[in-house]
Amino acid sequence: MLNTKMFKITRLWAIMIMSAFVFTYCTKDDPSPGDGAKGQLKVEITDAPVDDANVKAVFVTVAELRVNGAKVDGFSRQTIEISAYQNGATEVLANSEVSAQSYSEITLVLDNTQDDAGNSPGAYVMNQDGTKDDLVLSSNSNAQTEVTFSGSDFTVQEDGSNTVVIDFDLRKAIQREGTEGYAFVTQSELNAALSLKEKAKTGVIKGQVNSWANYSEKVIVYAYKKGSFDQSVETQAQGSSNVTFKNAITSSAVGQDGSFELHFLEAGEYELYFAAYDDEGSDGTFELQGSLILDLITGLSLNDIKIDANATVSLTILVTGVTPL
Repeated sequence: MLNTKMFKITRLWAIMIMSAFVFTYCTKDDPSPGDGAKGQLKVEITDAPVDDANVKAVFVTVAELRVNGAKVDGFSRQTIEISAYQNGATEVLANSEVSAQSYSEITLVLDNTQDDAGNSPGAYVMNQDGTKDDLVLSSNSNAQTEVTFSGSDFTVQEDGSNTVVIDFDLRKAIQREGTEGYAFVTQSELNAALSLKEKAKTGVIKGQVNSWANYSEKVIVYAYKKGSFDQSVETQAQGSSNVTFKNAITSSAVGQDGSFELHFLEAGEYELYFAAYDDEGSDGTFELQGSLILDLITGLSLNDIKIDANATVSLTILVTGVTPL
């Protein structure tokens, strides 16, 4: 009788100890937002270039940064020449301790009226002649503009770190307003103009386009998810902002030396489209002429480019003509 009783007590203690171990193990590996577990989150910002020759630079003032709706501690408002961060260059918005958990969205609160030194305006386009055009939401004069956007969910592990990159696509984010200057596009279009990437899960396409200047004044390369490019749709102005190539993941102007770079592409399969532009009216506005006829020297297919995380794909391309639209 005594042995049976002792066996039951020993078994009970064993179950309690194992339960405590399982609880501790799960708590450590799968922290909830309220359990105090912390990790480090770095938020960087980059730009896909605007394709308006009259634009010298674009400045925005970030007054507040939120992750999943919560303010990021330690963030200080800052005015950024966003157009200066292209071809993989980034500006660090925050490097802060946050709750160890999964996240899905980021919100930027832009101050339209004052920069980080208290001067006006806070968001503006600087023209080639040095004049400034205030940027506010189209048909809206509010002092602040909130932009909430998302991408693939990302996780900050306990005692770990993660870096995410905000891709602020100026080509999609600002528009001409007749002869009155520039404005941000509509709220829904502005939200769609920004995207969020987990830096460690992205790759790069770099390339050299030879002889393009013989056929066009300006060339822009657009990256699309494989199979998603529809020329009849993408080459037509879309939305209230009349943006072409609206569904491109990112874009880059081809340099005078023929080089181009497409950064922060999430791992996957892509296709590239090279568009030719000319300034027909000599007014600084480039009109779409057609697509380049290309000879891909590297032997890859521009319709099937595989990108791996932390990898770079290199292309060498020869232009042999232009297919008019």
